[in-house]
Amino acid sequence: MSALALETSRFAYIFIQRITAFFESIFKGVAYARQLQANYEVAKVIYNSGEYRNESFDYILKMVNEGRVNELYSK
Repeated sequence: MSALALETSRFAYIFIQRITAFFESIFKGVAYARQLQANYEVAKVIYNSGEYRNESFDYILKMVNEGRVNELYSK
Protein backbone atom coordinates (compact mmCIF):
# COMPACT_ATOMS: atom_id res chain seq x y z
CA MET A 1 0.00 0.00 0.00
CA SER A 2 1.11 3.49 -0.64
CA ALA A 3 1.74 5.99 2.12
CA LEU A 4 -1.37 7.94 1.11
CA ALA A 5 -3.58 4.84 1.34
CA LEU A 6 -2.12 3.95 4.74
CA GLU A 7 -2.68 7.47 6.06
CA THR A 8 -6.25 7.52 4.75
CA SER A 9 -7.00 4.16 6.29
CA ARG A 10 -5.47 5.28 9.62
CA PHE A 11 -7.58 8.45 9.55
CA ALA A 12 -10.76 6.46 8.83
CA TYR A 13 -9.98 4.06 11.68
CA ILE A 14 -9.45 6.89 14.18
CA PHE A 15 -12.57 8.69 12.94
CA ILE A 16 -14.72 5.56 13.37
CA GLN A 17 -13.27 4.98 16.84
CA ARG A 18 -14.20 8.51 17.92
CA ILE A 19 -17.71 8.27 16.48
CA THR A 20 -18.18 4.93 18.24
CA ALA A 21 -16.96 6.36 21.55
CA PHE A 22 -19.30 9.34 21.16
CA PHE A 23 -22.40 7.21 20.63
CA GLU A 24 -21.33 4.80 23.35
CA SER A 25 -21.18 7.66 25.86
CA ILE A 26 -24.61 8.90 24.78
CA PHE A 27 -26.15 5.43 25.13
CA LYS A 28 -24.54 4.94 28.54
CA GLY A 29 -26.03 8.25 29.67
CA VAL A 30 -29.47 7.28 28.42
CA ALA A 31 -29.24 3.89 30.14
CA TYR A 32 -28.15 5.54 33.40
CA ALA A 33 -31.03 8.03 33.26
CA ARG A 34 -33.54 5.25 32.61
CA GLN A 35 -32.15 3.28 35.55
CA LEU A 36 -32.52 6.29 37.85
CA GLN A 37 -36.09 6.78 36.67
CA ALA A 38 -36.89 3.11 37.30
CA ASN A 39 -35.30 3.33 40.76
CA TYR A 40 -37.47 6.37 41.52
CA GLU A 41 -40.60 4.48 40.54
CA VAL A 42 -39.61 1.46 42.66
CA ALA A 43 -38.93 3.72 45.66
CA LYS A 44 -42.30 5.39 45.16
CA VAL A 45 -44.08 2.02 45.16
CA ILE A 46 -42.24 0.90 48.30
CA TYR A 47 -42.98 4.19 50.08
CA ASN A 48 -46.65 4.22 49.07
CA SER A 49 -47.14 0.65 50.21
CA GLY A 50 -47.43 2.08 53.71
CA GLU A 51 -45.15 -0.51 55.21
CA TYR A 52 -42.21 1.89 55.52
CA ARG A 53 -43.92 5.12 56.54
CA ASN A 54 -41.35 5.65 59.31
CA GLU A 55 -38.64 5.92 56.62
CA SER A 56 -38.37 9.03 54.47
CA PHE A 57 -38.83 8.75 50.73
CA ASP A 58 -35.31 10.08 50.22
CA TYR A 59 -33.86 7.33 52.39
CA ILE A 60 -35.78 4.65 50.50
CA LEU A 61 -34.65 6.11 47.17
CA LYS A 62 -31.05 6.15 48.38
CA MET A 63 -31.29 2.49 49.39
CA VAL A 64 -32.80 1.55 46.03
CA ASN A 65 -30.10 3.48 44.14
CA GLU A 66 -27.39 1.73 46.13
CA GLY A 67 -28.99 -1.68 45.59
CA ARG A 68 -29.59 -2.19 49.31
CA VAL A 69 -33.38 -2.67 49.26
CA ASN A 70 -33.05 -5.96 51.12
CA GLU A 71 -31.78 -4.02 54.14
CA LEU A 72 -35.13 -2.24 54.29
CA TYR A 73 -36.92 -5.56 54.57
CA SER A 74 -34.62 -6.86 57.27
CA LYS A 75 -35.57 -4.08 59.71
